[in-house]
Amino acid sequence: LETKGGIDTLNTPDEINALNAEADFFQLAQLKDDLETRLQALCGGFYQVGKGREFETIRDAVALANEGECVVIYPGVYTESVVLTKKIRLLGKPGPGSDDSEKVFVESAQKITLTITGVGARIEHLCLRRVAEDEPGRRATAVCRCGHVEIVHNTVTGCDLCDDCTVMSTPEGVSTHGPCVQIRGEGKLVMHECRVQCNVGNSVEVMAGGFLDVRHSTLCDAVEMGLSVHGKAKLKFCHIQRTGLAGLGVHTGGEVTIQRSDFCDGQDCGIVVDNGGKITMSGSEAARNAAAGIGLSGCAPGDVLLRNCQVFGNGHAGVYATAGAFAQLVGLHLSDNGLAGIASVNGANPTVQNCNIYNNKGCGVLLHQGGLCQVVRSDIYCNRMAGVAVQGKGTSLKLLSCLVRDGLDAGVFVNDSATCTIKLCDIRNNALAGIATGDAGRPIVQDCDIHHCRVGISAFNLGQGQFERVDVFNNVTANATVETSADTQFLRCKLRDSETGCGLLVERGGVPVLAGCTITGNQLAGVIVRDKGSKPSLSENEISGNSGAAVLCSDGGGGSFDRDMIVDNKGVGIVIKTNAHPSFTNCTIKGNTSVGVASTDMGRGAILGCLIEKCGGGFVCGPNARTLVKECAINSCGDCGVLVLPGGQCELHSNNITKHAIAGVVLRQGADPRVFENTISDSGNFGILCCDGAFGTLEYNNVGSGDRAALGLCRKAQPVLLYNDLEQGADGDAASYGPPASGPDTYATNKTVAEDHASAEARAHRPTAPTSVPTLRSHTTSSGNGTRTSGDFDEGPCIKQPTGVHSSRTGTATGSTSGNNFGDTTRTHLLPSPLPSAPSTLPGAGLTTAKLPSPAEMWPVSPSPKGLVGAEWNSVPTPKGSLKERQGSGGTAGDWQARRQSSSLSSGSVRTADNSEKQPPQPQPQPPSAQRPPGGRPGSGKT
Repeated sequence: LETKGGIDTLNTPDEINALNAEADFFQLAQLKDDLETRLQALCGGFYQVGKGREFETIRDAVALANEGECVVIYPGVYTESVVLTKKIRLLGKPGPGSDDSEKVFVESAQKITLTITGVGARIEHLCLRRVAEDEPGRRATAVCRCGHVEIVHNTVTGCDLCDDCTVMSTPEGVSTHGPCVQIRGEGKLVMHECRVQCNVGNSVEVMAGGFLDVRHSTLCDAVEMGLSVHGKAKLKFCHIQRTGLAGLGVHTGGEVTIQRSDFCDGQDCGIVVDNGGKITMSGSEAARNAAAGIGLSGCAPGDVLLRNCQVFGNGHAGVYATAGAFAQLVGLHLSDNGLAGIASVNGANPTVQNCNIYNNKGCGVLLHQGGLCQVVRSDIYCNRMAGVAVQGKGTSLKLLSCLVRDGLDAGVFVNDSATCTIKLCDIRNNALAGIATGDAGRPIVQDCDIHHCRVGISAFNLGQGQFERVDVFNNVTANATVETSADTQFLRCKLRDSETGCGLLVERGGVPVLAGCTITGNQLAGVIVRDKGSKPSLSENEISGNSGAAVLCSDGGGGSFDRDMIVDNKGVGIVIKTNAHPSFTNCTIKGNTSVGVASTDMGRGAILGCLIEKCGGGFVCGPNARTLVKECAINSCGDCGVLVLPGGQCELHSNNITKHAIAGVVLRQGADPRVFENTISDSGNFGILCCDGAFGTLEYNNVGSGDRAALGLCRKAQPVLLYNDLEQGADGDAASYGPPASGPDTYATNKTVAEDHASAEARAHRPTAPTSVPTLRSHTTSSGNGTRTSGDFDEGPCIKQPTGVHSSRTGTATGSTSGNNFGDTTRTHLLPSPLPSAPSTLPGAGLTTAKLPSPAEMWPVSPSPKGLVGAEWNSVPTPKGSLKERQGSGGTAGDWQARRQSSSLSSGSVRTADNSEKQPPQPQPQPPSAQRPPGGRPGSGKT
C-alpha cells in the first residue's frame, strides 16, 4: 500500500482493491504483449523496420500492414512523419542498453511526427520527437484525431504521448512550437508508463471532445503547461514536474479526475482550474511550485473537489481561489506555503472541511477583497501570521468547530469592515490575541473557548463585533482589551483567571458593552477603565473573586455600571481616581476584602442606589475626590461606612448608613464633603465623627446615636450643621459633645437657662464664662422618646449646650450650626476656647474623662487591620503602554438576579440594614424661626 508523506490517502477498501487489480492488470498486459509478438512472428502479419530489415521506413511498413497486424521497429533514428489510419500496432524493440543507440527514435521537422486517425491503434516503446523546422508553426509531435489509441512504454519529447512512451521536444536552443501530444476531435488516448519531456509548448493537450487516460507516466520540463485539458482526462500515479506554466490546466469544458499524482517544482501554479473547468482529485500532491499549489478561478459549485491531498512548500498560497470560484476542500494538509494555506479573494467561496493548515509562512486562512469561505472541523496551527485573517469590505468567513492554536500572531484577525462568524471553536496558545478585531471588523463569536494567549480578545480602531457565551480564560495580559473607539459587545461571557492582568481593559476611548458576564479570578483587576473617552457600558454582570480591585477607573475614564454584582474581591470593590467619572447604578458591592468604593485624586463619577455591604470599609473619599454617593445602603462595613480623607469633597445624598464599629461617617482633617439628607444609625460610637480640622456641610440628616453620641467633634473641627436631627446617646449621655463656636450665628436657635442643676462641685470647678453671650432665640429640642418641646430661656453665664457635638478635652470646635434638632439637652457650661486644664468631671453634665473618646478611639491614625484607611486601594497597578507594546513584550452570569433580590431599590426609598426599603426621613415641624426656608435649603439662593 503506497503512502505519500507518511499519510495514507486512500479512503475505502474498494479503492485499495481497485489499485491492486490495476497492478495485476499491468503484469498480465505485459505477458500478453510478449505472447502476441511471438504469435504474429509465427503466423504472419509481422513487419520489421530497421537497418538491414524488411523495411527501412515506418511509413512503408504501415502502408502494407493490415488491420490488427504489427510493425516492429528496431533501434535507430527514423526521420519521417507517420500517419496511422488503421488498427495496427507500432512496437519499438529497444536494445538492452540505456544509451540513445539502443532506443527507437521517430522525429520530424516540418510535419507532425505521428498522426493517429484510426481506431484502436497501439504504440509501444517509441521515442517520438520533433526537431527544428524551417517555417515555425504550432505543430504537435503526436496527434490523436479520433478513435481509441493506446501508447505504451513510450518516451515523448515535444509530442502528445501516453502509456509508457517517451515524447521529447527539440534539443535545447532550437525554437519550435506546439504540444508534444495532442488529442483532437473524438480522439481517445491511453498513456501507460510514458514520459513526456517537452522544452517548448505544452507537454500534452486534450482539445474539446478528446479523452486522455494517463497512468504511471511523467510529464516534465514543458515550457508551458504539463497537461492542458479542454476535454476529459484521467490521471493515476502520474508525475507532472518542472513546467514553465501550470503543471495542469483545466479550462472551459475540461473535466479531470486525478488519483495519487503529484504536481511539483513548477514555475507557476501546480494546478489551475478556470473558466468552468472541473476537477476531482484525491491522494495527490501540489508542492514546491513558485506560485500557488492550486489556483481556482470562476469555478461553479460542485466543479472542484479536492480530497486527502497534500499542498506544501508553494511560494504563494497552498490553495488560491478567486473570481467567484467555489470548491470543496476535504482532508487536505496545507503547510509551509508562502502567502497562506488557503486564500480566498474576489468573491470566491471555498468550503474547507477536516483540513490541517499549519506552518505556513503567512496566514493559515486568508480572506481578502470580498472573499468568502467556510471552514469546518479543521486544525489551524503554528502559522507565522494570523491563523485566520479576514480583511476588506464584503469579506466574510464562517469558522465552525475548529481549533486555532499555537500561532506566532493572532489566532483570528478580522479587519477593515470584514465580517466573521465563529462558533464552537477552541482558540488557544497564540502569541498575540486569540481574536483581534479592528477598523470596523465585525466578528460574531458564539460558544467558543479562548485561552492561554497573550490577550484573549483585542478590539481596536473602531473594531466591532459580538461575543456571546464565550469563555475567555488564562490569558496573560488581559482576557479582553477594548481601545480606540472600538465598541465590541460581550453577552453572557466569562472573562476569568488572567495570569498577570485583568479581565477587561478599556482604554483610549473604547466603548464596549457587557451584559450578563462573569469576570472573576483575574490577577490584577476585574475591569480597568482608563483614558479620556473610554466609556464601557456594563449591566447585570458579576465581578467577583479578583485578586486586585473589581473595577478600577482612572485617567479620565468613564462608563456606566448598572445592576452589577461586585462581590468577594480580594482588593477594593471600586476604585475611582485621576479624573475618572464612571456611574454605578443599583449595583451590589459586597464582601470585598478592602473597602467597597474608594475615590481619590480628582476622582469623580456617581454611586447611585447601590448596596455596599460587609466590605472592609464602605466608601472612602480621598484627596480632591468629588464623587457623588446617592440613595445607597452602606451597611456593616467594618470601622465606618464613609471615610472622607483630607481634601475629600464628595457628596453624600439620601443614603442609609448603618451598623459600623466606630462611626457611620468619619471626616478627617481637611475633609470638606457635603452630607445631605442621609439616615445614619446603629454605629458603635458616633453617627458622624468630625476629626481634627474637618470641614464639610451637614444638612437635613437624621443621625442616630451610637454608644457615645450622634455627632462627635474633635480638635478644631469646623463643619457647618444645618437642620439635622441628632438623637440622644444610647447610654443616656448627651446627643452631642463639644463646646459651641464663637460668632453671632453660632447656636442661634439656643436659649440660656438657669443654673439650678449645677452641683457644688461643678460650681467650684466651673470655668469663667465668656464676657459676652450671643443673643439667643427660641429653639426646638427632642427628647429621647421622640417628643418635642420648645421654650424661652433667660440669658446668663450658663446655657443649655446643644448635645449633637462631641469634643475632646484639648481642642476648640468652630463653625456654624443652625436649625438643628438636638436630643434631650443636658445643662453644661459654655466652655471657653481654648479649653483650660479641667478636672476629671465636667460640671452639670455627669460626664467623666473616661467617657470621652480618645483620639485613637475616635479614629486611629494608623491603618485599621482591615485596611480601611490604608493606601493599597490608591496604588492598584495598571498595565502600561499600548496594546502592541504589551503584546510585544466563579459563579455564573445567570445567578446575579437571585443575589440581587435583597438589594433592589425602589424610587424614592433608601436601603436599611436588613435590606428592607424605607422612605427618606421627613423633616419634623419646627417653629417659624427654625423651619427650612421655603423653596430650598438655606443659602441655595431660592426664594
